[in-house]
Amino acid sequence: MYRSIRAVVVALAIVGAAPLAAQTTTQRVHGTIKTIDTTSLTVLEADGSTATIALASDFRIIGMSAAKLEDIKLGDFVGVGSVPMKDGKQGAVEVTIFPPAMAGTGEGSRRWDVEPQGTMTNATVQTVVSATGDHSLTLKYKGGVQTVVIPDGTPIVALGAATAADLVVGAAVSVRATVGADKGLSAKAVVVGLNGLVPPI
Repeated sequence: MYRSIRAVVVALAIVGAAPLAAQTTTQRVHGTIKTIDTTSLTVLEADGSTATIALASDFRIIGMSAAKLEDIKLGDFVGVGSVPMKDGKQGAVEVTIFPPAMAGTGEGSRRWDVEPQGTMTNATVQTVVSATGDHSLTLKYKGGVQTVVIPDGTPIVALGAATAADLVVGAAVSVRATVGADKGLSAKAVVVGLNGLVPPI
């Protein structure tokens, strides 16, 4: 029932890279696994509340691992969530490195609902500037180019394969769930932090 990350393009729903249909309401669930079985997942959130999410029969599991700025290479495809800085430049609040099989996923730059005035840019890395106090990425996508400053401490993660064995009680997860007419939650994908990582989004 589980599919690897290469089997389907799923990061759109996870990093907010593409607009959803107007009639679709979603809810971000972020926390640790309290219970899980083959049909549902209950997540304990930071405020102590719980959310139970029905899982599609073929739901996907996406692994998320910690990465560093130096792991980003020219030609990599990345997703960068950013907000305006005081000087008018875009400052990153998180960077996601996509695996090669997902290059081109949600390409473009658009509004990002995770942060006020947020922008999500999914694009190919054209240049990397990495020097003391001056880190930035120039991102090229169809129809535009965006330069984003990467402040020290910005969470940088990489997406990759994960399996059912990674979905255990206590594991940190991030889910963008669909809210049904009955207010119930359902999802087709779960992002799980690997090696103790807490997904930043």
